[in-house]
Amino acid sequence: MPYKDPERNRAYAKEWRKRFPDRHKRNRTNYKLRSRYDITPEELKDLKILQNNLCLGCYKEVPLCVDHCHETGLVRGLLCRRCNAAIGLAQEDLQILKNLVSYLESRRLGDAEGKGNPSP
Repeated sequence: MPYKDPERNRAYAKEWRKRFPDRHKRNRTNYKLRSRYDITPEELKDLKILQNNLCLGCYKEVPLCVDHCHETGLVRGLLCRRCNAAIGLAQEDLQILKNLVSYLESRRLGDAEGKGNPSP
């Protein structure tokens, strides 16, 4: 119930969150999904089912987060935090990611050919 006094509003909201923590968490999650990614909880559930609850990067069954394109805002799929962070750290640049794959392939520890090879 909104009050004219902002302090009273804050106190009421705080008390409501205390009394209904599950509803508060659900409301926050729904709001984040809608405002950040323009998807509903049902659409998120459908994505998880479509992906068999697996990260599309590492194919592990771990907690998933929404991956989206920062240019278009469109949802690409669900990734684990590590895979999502890796894409973010590479600035969503495919060339950087390809370069990193090449780098790792050419410098595999224990490989006679790749060990210590400084050439690009």
